[in-house]
Order: sequence, then C-alpha cells, then structure tokens
Amino acid sequence: MGRGWVLLLADADIFRALRDEELAVLEQLHARGRALRPRRDLQDLRRRYRDYFEKYEIKALLYRPDFYVFGGARTAAELRELLADLDRQLAAFGGPAGSVPAGTGA
Repeated sequence: MGRGWVLLLADADIFRALRDEELAVLEQLHARGRALRPRRDLQDLRRRYRDYFEKYEIKALLYRPDFYVFGGARTAAELRELLADLDRQLAAFGGPAGSVPAGTGA
C-alpha cells in the first residue's frame, strides 16, 4: 500500500463526494488514495481487504503511517466526519490541521 497516510476505498463514489475542505486534509498529510479494483490501483488477491470491508460494512478505510487503522466509513458523510476528526486531533497536537470546520460530516 505504501508509506504515509492511505485512504483505501471499496467504492470510489465515496471519494468523489468529498469537498475541498476534506481533500485539503488529505493533501496536507500527503495521503494517497487507493481503490480496490481488479487490475487497477490495488489488487486484493487474497480478499483480505474486501473481507475486512464486508465484515465491518465500510466503504472507506483510513490507515495511519504506522499501518494502524485510524477509522472507517460507510458513507460519504461518515468519511467527511472522520477527516474532520483527524483534522481536530492533529490541531490538538500541533500538526497540520485547520481545514475542516467542525460538524461538516452531516
């Protein structure tokens, strides 16, 4: 998957629904988006990612640089809120933040 922040997507439509504010958070972190599609961005040959997505009924998964999961989302609204939460947490610790106003996930 690579190093750094990674947004793994089972449904590319959820990414297309993000607004400039949420995209700015990903850009500040130099996050990479990867889609689970055959012969495309990321091939899931053993279905490990697909199984995880199905088990937790999510369409997006945000990995931290240390390969731990920051969070998952079922909808575009949940993904927006996840990114707003990340933005707030980074701001609290002096990291790159401040792009997403509070309460933008709904």
